[in-house]
Amino acid sequence: MLLRTLKTIEAESRKVFIVHGRDEAMRLAVQGLLHQVGLDDVVLSEALNKGDTIIEKFDREARACGYAIVLCSPDDVGGLKAAGKATPALAPRARQNVILELGYFVALLDRRHVFVLMAGSVEMPSDFSGVVYEGYDKAGAWKRRLADELSAAGFYIDPAVRKKL
Repeated sequence: MLLRTLKTIEAESRKVFIVHGRDEAMRLAVQGLLHQVGLDDVVLSEALNKGDTIIEKFDREARACGYAIVLCSPDDVGGLKAAGKATPALAPRARQNVILELGYFVALLDRRHVFVLMAGSVEMPSDFSGVVYEGYDKAGAWKRRLADELSAAGFYIDPAVRKKL
């Protein structure tokens, strides 16, 4: 049943969900790239509520997408509280909603349809170690890699546009 659902999502959707934290410049850069290659983006805060709770809205919008781009920017800090120490050493982390939504999309779409774009040094959950991600740089080297991954996932990217990235 899940496999059939995945195939339906992939076949019918040219929408890409952007999971993001507080780095608006990063989100806008990714949205710009998606528009440049002719794909529709979904950003939860821009979607209509339609009377739904936030989790219902998220689920509805997520299921309409065939791919997710997860932007991990160092918006929060956290750390493991060690026994006997009052304050843990804190490390930069992505916001908790970003990590929750990352897990959701890995389960919904499969890792092959989730692209993680990492800004700076961001601590990721240990269960996610070993999964490949792309580094975000303001020069835009990540753009070509993202276009290539979208193409490999079955999205048509015009070769002339891709060459310019």
